Amino acid sequence: MTLMLPPLKQNHSPNFNSRAGTKIDLLVEHDTQGGYSGAVFWLCNAHSDVSAHFVVKEDGSEATQLVPISMRAWHACDFNSRSIGKEWSGYETQGYGEGQLQANANITAWLLHEYGIPPIWSQNGMEPGFCTHRDLGVMGGSHDDPFGDDANDWLKYVARVQEAYKNVTPGQVWGQHNPILDSPMPSTRLALRG
Repeated sequence: MTLMLPPLKQNHSPNFNSRAGTKIDLLVEHDTQGGYSGAVFWLCNAHSDVSAHFVVKEDGSEATQLVPISMRAWHACDFNSRSIGKEWSGYETQGYGEGQLQANANITAWLLHEYGIPPIWSQNGMEPGFCTHRDLGVMGGSHDDPFGDDANDWLKYVARVQEAYKNVTPGQVWGQHNPILDSPMPSTRLALRG
């Protein structure tokens, strides 16, 4: 069975810089605490000084890429150089619907497969895998998204990603820029960020 991935749009954020050769081995899950369109707009605003590689719509019906994966998005402080940042639109207090949960799990599974990252929970972000923004603590910016204190819902999501990972077809294309979504994106600013 082929993994179902939502349509992928592109919108170019100026908020990124070089990974300086750092190997990608972590995917960080975030939530926007706001709607999809507003999140894309904010993460593409030069004055926000934040970005992510992807934002996924509340119902999981589409995603937008903001930063090439080869570049360092500004989403998780000390972990930016080695991670891919993926934002879930919406509010954690309102919960996440089935469409968004499955779309996020499928995208995460596909990205892990593409980058040879193990489909395991990296509980503190130090080892390869995927994690929540909360798992990164102070070094990641002290956020608690996307599941807050609900470890049970996060563990269900981890299992969902691991199941989706089994369905990734080698060479499967997502979006128009396959296989690693690295097409050049114009930028008005390539700042140096710590």
